[in-house]
Amino acid sequence: TIEGMSNNENITKVRDFLREAERSFCSYIKHGERAKLKRRAIASANIILRMYLYIIEEFHLKLGKRIAGSTISIGGEEKKRKITTELCNEEARSAGIRNLMCQSTQDATKWNECLSSDLFALFHMVLFRDSVRDHIGIHRTTDFEQIFLEICLHGHHLLAIKKISLGESPIMESEHHFNRPPWEEVMENRVNKTFVDSWKLMEEKRTGIYMEASPGMLMGMHNALSTTVALAAVGYGLNFMSQSVATLRSSDDPTDCAMSSYSR
Repeated sequence: TIEGMSNNENITKVRDFLREAERSFCSYIKHGERAKLKRRAIASANIILRMYLYIIEEFHLKLGKRIAGSTISIGGEEKKRKITTELCNEEARSAGIRNLMCQSTQDATKWNECLSSDLFALFHMVLFRDSVRDHIGIHRTTDFEQIFLEICLHGHHLLAIKKISLGESPIMESEHHFNRPPWEEVMENRVNKTFVDSWKLMEEKRTGIYMEASPGMLMGMHNALSTTVALAAVGYGLNFMSQSVATLRSSDDPTDCAMSSYSR
């Protein structure tokens, strides 16, 4: 407790502190990458948010073993068997008819970084909202599923409002000295011309050593969830009488096999 404050004021202070703590990330440079021209900055979630990430990812890793096309939760020989089965099934469906088939692999650049927390929240609401289930005529959610939905929504909210530590401030140079002052003491007249425009934009979103971040994912956060979200859209808009697609996906690493039949 804080002396001189009422119990309610102390509770508010604790809540404010925890709210800031649970949306805070540390950042650092990823070293030792292969075939990378520039090193990448990565962020590490705090222990509170990791709890949410763990629960959500565990669900989607288990779901990935059941849904077609997901290879995020398996490896080795099991992964090879699933890949072979999915592609062979697609070839079997197209056997004996005139068809055009193509196969592709992707390098989905910035896939994880561009997925929205709002999209994840909407996805889980579709899965676990009773109003949706009533509309399509399936059984209502259990108490545990309702709790899981609340966990998902809170975790996605934290991801949407995250802030990231800036790490060390830039080196400042004067006539006789080099130093690295705290971020609060970095002055515009000491920032070089190359960095000054970026610094001005950054200052608008900086509070102390933290900067407000965009709502997208960061490296390694929701790989299993992003796989499920992507696979939910497979086949959308196709004419299933003459078209089909098989997709194998592990987060941002998909392989697609598409077939379209035609007549002469």
